[in-house]
Amino acid sequence: MSSEDGDMENQAELEEKTRLINQVLELQHTLEDLSARVDAVKEENLKLKSENQVLEPRPYQRTGLTDPLILLKPETRFCL
Repeated sequence: MSSEDGDMENQAELEEKTRLINQVLELQHTLEDLSARVDAVKEENLKLKSENQVLEPRPYQRTGLTDPLILLKPETRFCL
């Protein structure tokens, strides 16, 4: 094997290592981006759950009644 063959082999190994390092760095950035996205989605999910609790139907709505005054005693309905 000549020194020229050895140099070409070393160059090919160096190029392969460089390619692999670049691929690892790209995957690392992709993972960081995905992790940030997951965190953002979790936050949004918590926010929406909180909003949904505020918007949940009230007890009188669950029973099919639409007017909360119906739940009041007849003598107190018009004393509001």
